[in-house]
Amino acid sequence: MKLPLTTSAQGWNKAWKLTKTHRSTFYLAFALEITAVIFSVAIPWVVGKLLDLITTGTTLQTVYLFLGGLLTLVILSAVVTYFGEYYATVFSEKIFGNIRANLIDDYLKVPLSTLESAGSGDIIARGTHDLNSVRYMLHMGASTFVVSTLQVIFIYTAIFVTSWQLGLIVLAFLPVYALMVKWYLDRAVPAYRIEASNSAKLDAHYVEVLDQAVTVEAFSLQNAEKHSYLHDLNGTLASDRYTSLLRSWLFRYSYWLALMPLLLVILVGVYLVGEGWLSVGAVTAVSLYILQLRTPLDRMSWLVDVAQVTTVALRRIFGVGLAVPEDVTTEVTVESETAEDAGNSSQLSVANVSFEYRPGKPVLRSVSLDIKPGETLAIVGPSGAGKSTLGRLLAGINSPTVGEVTLNGVPLTQIPEAILRNEVVLVTQEHHVFLGTLRENLTLACADATDTQIHEALQAVGATQWVTALENGLDTKLGAGEYELSAPQAQQLSLARIILLNPHTLVLDEATSLIDPTVARNLERSMRSVLAGRTVISIAHRLYTSHDADRIAVMIDGQITELGSHTELVEQDGEYASLWHTWQHQ
Repeated sequence: MKLPLTTSAQGWNKAWKLTKTHRSTFYLAFALEITAVIFSVAIPWVVGKLLDLITTGTTLQTVYLFLGGLLTLVILSAVVTYFGEYYATVFSEKIFGNIRANLIDDYLKVPLSTLESAGSGDIIARGTHDLNSVRYMLHMGASTFVVSTLQVIFIYTAIFVTSWQLGLIVLAFLPVYALMVKWYLDRAVPAYRIEASNSAKLDAHYVEVLDQAVTVEAFSLQNAEKHSYLHDLNGTLASDRYTSLLRSWLFRYSYWLALMPLLLVILVGVYLVGEGWLSVGAVTAVSLYILQLRTPLDRMSWLVDVAQVTTVALRRIFGVGLAVPEDVTTEVTVESETAEDAGNSSQLSVANVSFEYRPGKPVLRSVSLDIKPGETLAIVGPSGAGKSTLGRLLAGINSPTVGEVTLNGVPLTQIPEAILRNEVVLVTQEHHVFLGTLRENLTLACADATDTQIHEALQAVGATQWVTALENGLDTKLGAGEYELSAPQAQQLSLARIILLNPHTLVLDEATSLIDPTVARNLERSMRSVLAGRTVISIAHRLYTSHDADRIAVMIDGQITELGSHTELVEQDGEYASLWHTWQHQ
């Protein structure tokens, strides 16, 4: 499943809404740009008037006066343009910051299952390539678009004021230019969308191969991955080549459309001067205006191209927000307070649940289970039995294909994500260490946690010894170039976060797999005492976990085949008893 896209109009509308708090800067830059354009457009008019005066005869003092006026216009145009560009850049940077923050906010609200199915390549591409495309447009294109549009309007107005006959010649080329742009847009919009999709696919391949390099090497898949990557690369190159051809076509014909009016104006202008209908100064002024016109038209051709890339980028960036559940995008109002109160009890129930990652291939089949508040439940079974999948459904990461999982009688799908994540938490062997201090990494779970609470959490996960050995203690900076945690330390850090979060229900899936087994058992017992009264569900890959649990659920081929305490299941002499005896004799 790919993350959705907005329409082109929605993308630009959302971007415009983010400018709301900075529009005063935009209007200031806009006013300065208008002033700069007026000064620049006035220069050819002054040159034309000066030529007419010289042709008809004038004093040297008048010539110096006009030259002084020209110099003043050039200086004023340069100064005003500088400040206009400055405020346009300030505005662009502020808007880019808003767009980037909005994207991160949307990513944090999207359900984890949606992000996982989208793939790392698409997620990374939207946060890198697409953001860079928008930034380029904002920095290079925003002020350029305003200036170029104003220049075209003022230059055409000045041409008609100078000579309506020559103005009609220049104006006749606008429809041709519009048709050329339409032809380009009809082909460029889908082409850039395919290009962005191919880039995301290539990024995904690159990231996933690097992430699983050990597996690739272990199974000697280097050549297969190389050929697969080259195949994706060729697809990306083909789409890039096509968009490059479109760009070169646009720029080439834009050049000819800018040149043709100048040739016609000179030819017709010579005739009109000979007939006495126009002055040399007027023809010269219009010719200079056309030369001036070429620059904004070239820029607008370039902007048309950049705008297509930006449009696709905005559709992808704001499309992430479409994947955010409605209970997160709007203020939640619960008529009966059931959903809000769900977290006050950890009564989890699984009712006739089946689940498929891919249609037609069930991973869970008709699973029903009631988990009592405050009990410790161990889920055991052979590899591929569906244990981790059931854990994900219990934590609300995935939604059942059939049936429902409820918390205090309320389906997890109806509980706002912000509430659910504070009540039911899944902890896997995957750990995350963020750039920042050790304290900042821990207080992500509880922003107002005191040092005493932090040290209690660290003690519960057996991390006190190595933390106190750090020179700067909780203020030690973590990450590349700083103190780097070992895998067991990072896993202890993740578990300490959970203790600080203090959820009602905790789902542990190999949460201590990177820690020495003896230490891990003591750690789990220590955590259980700290989390007394909480519901703890352990996906048991080490059977001592099941021995310590209140109840054990045995899973075989996506179904719960046995349920009871350790003693009860051993006495039944079933699948669990077989697993237990095998494990004891290892």
